[in-house]
Amino acid sequence: MVIGTAVLGTGAPAAPAPTQTIQVGTAKATAVTLRAAPAVGSLELAVTSGASVAEVRNQLAQSQSQAANLGLLGSALVGEQCDGKEATVREEQLPHPIRVDNREGDAALEDAGVPLAGSTLSGIYQQVRASAQPLSEAITTTGQAELAGLLQLRGGRATAVSEVVDGGAARVAHATVTFDLELPGVLSLSGLRWDAFHRTGTEPDAHAAFTIGSASLLGVPVPTEGLPATDVLAQLNPVLSTLGVTILPPVVERFTEPADLVRVTPMRIRFSESPVGALLLGPVLDATRQLRDDAANTLVETDCHFAAVILVTEVLLGQASGTGSMNVDLGGAEALTGLEAVASPIVGIPPL
Repeated sequence: MVIGTAVLGTGAPAAPAPTQTIQVGTAKATAVTLRAAPAVGSLELAVTSGASVAEVRNQLAQSQSQAANLGLLGSALVGEQCDGKEATVREEQLPHPIRVDNREGDAALEDAGVPLAGSTLSGIYQQVRASAQPLSEAITTTGQAELAGLLQLRGGRATAVSEVVDGGAARVAHATVTFDLELPGVLSLSGLRWDAFHRTGTEPDAHAAFTIGSASLLGVPVPTEGLPATDVLAQLNPVLSTLGVTILPPVVERFTEPADLVRVTPMRIRFSESPVGALLLGPVLDATRQLRDDAANTLVETDCHFAAVILVTEVLLGQASGTGSMNVDLGGAEALTGLEAVASPIVGIPPL
């Protein structure tokens, strides 16, 4: 788009006025705190916590903050019951994201509170804003999260910012995730940080990193200063593997096709094939499997509502016995910018 001005007069023709080219395009930042997926066999129940998305597409700025997404579990809770009766949990009782855009001017929204009764999430706070700059920002705070007694997360903060700067000549996207992590009695990691930055136009730049502030294993400090985070985590796995725990470190990735983006992937903690669980509970559960199946069938025939309870129970028993697995993806940040606008990642805000 070219904007020009001219001065009319009676003398010699005026010199052409300088022109300014306004370049917009796309900037999108995504930050996620946690995704947990317990599974037995092909059965997986995934829950996501602390997701922030901020996007600019031409003059549209939009942002979304989501403290918790219960996935299939949430769908099951609000679905029609097996006997045709209404669900015991209403859709509005589930945690929902908040979102804003700048189509009617500058906008901001905040929401606080525990997303669901009985939840192990606390200190939840969702913030979004969008301005005519255009600029969008989303911040999702998770004060504390506990997952089945396996891990605790404290001080979680997922921030995503996208904006157009330098009078429209540059686009910037910046995503960060920070928190402290503890596997009670086993591992403590403080000052974890995922950072992804992308800029096109003037002063182009793209970089991403994952860093660890401090670490201790079984109460013994682990050296971190001056060491790459991957080397720090490599020191932990030989001991953790004896407990059925494996840590896969984050990886920095850069792509230029089909979009120009940079990301730092989540740190995956895999709980599986626990030697202790397999030794203590595995034989007992194997010996009682037929008895449990018969009892489950009887309960479901008596009252179909028991089916969901039995399903969740089997998943938890699988975790305890070492026959199931749980993948916990912690952190993760992605940033992209470019001249070509991409499809909106935010459900509920149609493209302009």
